Amino acid sequence: MAFHSWVDPRTIEGPDSKKQWEWQELNAFYAANQSKELLERISSAINQAEYLIKKEKDEVGAKPFKL
Repeated sequence: MAFHSWVDPRTIEGPDSKKQWEWQELNAFYAANQSKELLERISSAINQAEYLIKKEKDEVGAKPFKL
């Protein structure tokens, strides 16, 4: 949802409407960016948990050590 949200310039009125719109747009961009990073971290944690569960059940073969 964060990737498809934007600030509607029609809702901003007043003498500093351009500055207010730019400020809100910048905040929306950073919020979307932070949301993206959070989702990537969650996905990484899920993948790591799935790997550890497979390893615990011996579904992942261990590579032999080279000496």
